[in-house]
Amino acid sequence: MTHPTTITSTTTDDSEVEIGTTTATKDEDDDKEFTFTVAITALPPPATLSQLTNSIRHNTRTLRNRLHSIAHDSAFVSSVSAAYGLPLLPNLRAGDWYIPSPQRTPTCVYFKSTDGHTNEWSFSLRRLNLHLLPFIAAHDGACIVDSTRRGKRFPDALSKTLPIWIAVVNRLLFPGVPGAGTGELHTTPLAVAESERAAIERRIDGWVEEARRTLAGRELPVLHKPIRPIFVTPLSPLPEAPPRFEGFYPLVLITASRVVGGTGVEGEYIQGAGDDHEGWTGTSGLTPAIFWGEWHARIMAAGEDDIDDVVAAAVAAETSADAGGEVVRIEPTSCVYIAPRTALLPEEGLVVDCCETQLQGCGNAVHVPIPAGKRGNKALRTLVPPLMPLLRRTLADGGSVTFVCDSGDDVAAAVAVVCLCSFFDGEGNFVDNEGRKFAVDKSLVKQRLAWISAARPMANPARGLMSAVNSVLMGWE
Repeated sequence: MTHPTTITSTTTDDSEVEIGTTTATKDEDDDKEFTFTVAITALPPPATLSQLTNSIRHNTRTLRNRLHSIAHDSAFVSSVSAAYGLPLLPNLRAGDWYIPSPQRTPTCVYFKSTDGHTNEWSFSLRRLNLHLLPFIAAHDGACIVDSTRRGKRFPDALSKTLPIWIAVVNRLLFPGVPGAGTGELHTTPLAVAESERAAIERRIDGWVEEARRTLAGRELPVLHKPIRPIFVTPLSPLPEAPPRFEGFYPLVLITASRVVGGTGVEGEYIQGAGDDHEGWTGTSGLTPAIFWGEWHARIMAAGEDDIDDVVAAAVAAETSADAGGEVVRIEPTSCVYIAPRTALLPEEGLVVDCCETQLQGCGNAVHVPIPAGKRGNKALRTLVPPLMPLLRRTLADGGSVTFVCDSGDDVAAAVAVVCLCSFFDGEGNFVDNEGRKFAVDKSLVKQRLAWISAARPMANPARGLMSAVNSVLMGWE
């Protein structure tokens, strides 16, 4: 069955010029339909081909087209999950857009593509993602979803960062066991040449030793067999029935979007539409949870003229109903916590409010306003040293300290690192360090940051903040 779709161009005098008609094909057995619109802004003559191409590309990358592209790709992601019989986990940030509400879980992972860039390969000690291990064991595997923008088949996070993580974790959990998939670096030749794979594999032993030092004294989750990646794209054949894997836990790495090649006009479909959402969501406040929430059908039914109004209404409705957030304890301590500002904060102990906008109705809070991201570098250097005596007195008296920022993942985590490095030993016991410099190096900072990562996996202080943390720790008297 075909549906004619008229494509129009809006000129500078607000008149519409019909420039053509396309047809969208819908299978009779398929009850899902995704539609796209194209609005081409006329350019004053003379316009070059490059200018016209850029104009068409800009005007097809509308919010509505992005959301319909995401919904289209999400249908494929769901089919992969069903084919393998495994739950879906998003790789933040882009992957979170492709998982519908019925399949969403509280668990997510964070593997950065930059750790897989050519000659920049890395096993991140800041993003250990160890919470993934018990999830894999409980479900006999998992699917991880991500996407990449036009021109690439796999995001580097799936093609290299995650295979590196799998190889390192396998060697940590199965030391001295050759073969059986415990030591090899498994990549796909569709994305990684053999020469690059070999170059990465030569660095695995070094990353394993760094991880062992960082995780010294910590008990790792137990797996009964190694992990192995399976790479899936929209062009991959899928099993007709969920397969059983006796020798390893499958980690199905799903690239959500099909490849749009060439340098010409991309068209209505946008590859990797969920990528870099900070840019295309703008100030709308739209999030994956809101998109897949109660307003999903209304958002998908909206046209170009009213999509912004519908999204604004959805954000307003969902935001007013959204409250909460988790206060988590940073183990192995018994008295240090971290939380977002939306959490129900404790009424006892000390709350260190790192939000730029001061918390209201929290009588046990001290306000230490530090901007998020690298903008907070100077403020952290200035405001945290005077805070240290108060932290010491609170902890010495047996009290608790809860660090709070807007997200719970940025400033609060950075300031908590300072506290953990200054007042706690490797077993999580309070150590009174009044009046003397505590022996701190970058290895200790990484270890304490690993504590935070284990308690709150999405915690990821900006590099500028961590630079300030190092400065404070090396200079505090």
